[in-house]
Amino acid sequence: MGTPARPGARGARVEAAQPCRHGVAVAAGVLVLGLWAPLGGARADEVALAPHRAAYELRLTGTEAESDVTDAYGAMTLEWTRTCDGWALSQKLRVIITPEESPRLDSEISFSSFESDDGLRYRFSSRTLRNGREVEAFRGRAERPTAGAPATARYELPEGGEVALSPDVVFPMQHTRELLAVARRGEAPSRASSTGRGRRTARSRPTC
Repeated sequence: MGTPARPGARGARVEAAQPCRHGVAVAAGVLVLGLWAPLGGARADEVALAPHRAAYELRLTGTEAESDVTDAYGAMTLEWTRTCDGWALSQKLRVIITPEESPRLDSEISFSSFESDDGLRYRFSSRTLRNGREVEAFRGRAERPTAGAPATARYELPEGGEVALSPDVVFPMQHTRELLAVARRGEAPSRASSTGRGRRTARSRPTC
């Protein structure tokens, strides 16, 4: 997970401790609108996902020589919930960073989304607080009329944003299933790109 994009908090690495319920580490991140190109040959229906909830503790594991960060810690929860016609995701992340000479930075991110089983509908909402003050918020939906057709993402917050998505773009849960299907077959996944707010990039929005 990256450090906050602000002066006075340089060179720190905040990593996830062993999660409370799972024996793997986690890369903490939040997707505002994560949309991927499908993986060649992967079938999402090969994998059945399970509803689950995971909680993680975050801690400072080291700093670079020029860093002025003296302490950092936090927590993250992630929950996948099955609905009648799709999947709901809820993710919350809080990280507190204490620089040596700057005020403490307390960042909170809340993200939720819904994706329909047929891959035609995706809703998302994200809110970022910094020291208790809202600094960023997104809310919107993406829809396509039929499977394999172009989709359109419309932002309700900020109001009026609209992004055209190509037919080969898939939503996050479908992409997750495709990744698991590829891994189950012992294959290496191809590099996938995501699309957010009209920009094509290889990673999600930063968390801090």
